[in-house]
Amino acid sequence: NHANDRSFLHHGPAVPDQSPADHRRDAALLWARCSEQMHDLCKAKGIAYLHVLQPNQYVDDSKPLSDYERENCFAGGQPMAETARSVFPELVAEGNRLRERGIAFTDQTMVFRNVTETLYVDPWCHFNQRGNDLLADAVFEQLQRAGLLKP
Repeated sequence: NHANDRSFLHHGPAVPDQSPADHRRDAALLWARCSEQMHDLCKAKGIAYLHVLQPNQYVDDSKPLSDYERENCFAGGQPMAETARSVFPELVAEGNRLRERGIAFTDQTMVFRNVTETLYVDPWCHFNQRGNDLLADAVFEQLQRAGLLKP
């Protein structure tokens, strides 16, 4: 239905015309505000909160891709690849600002930096069990470091 092409119901509030840089910045700010809200909600309920920025195969130099990953899990030049490549630096910067404001944040985009085996299973940054295990180990270490685990 052509009437629904721009409807609020299907697309949310209208976004003003912006430069790509302004759009990336606004997306990162929204992401950070969401993290602040999750932190506040968890704190109010006595729940530990750690915001983890997960790995993404489109982040430059974040993983040496295997042959399988290059052929099946990397859509270079596609909008999702360009979006990740351009937005992740903004997310890292906002994550560091979150940490400065006392919100537990860890950037795990480079956790696979030295792993040559296949970890990604699709072009949308999903991992196999080994990838999940590596990320879980890194997150567990961060939870311990931040004192967020109860004995």
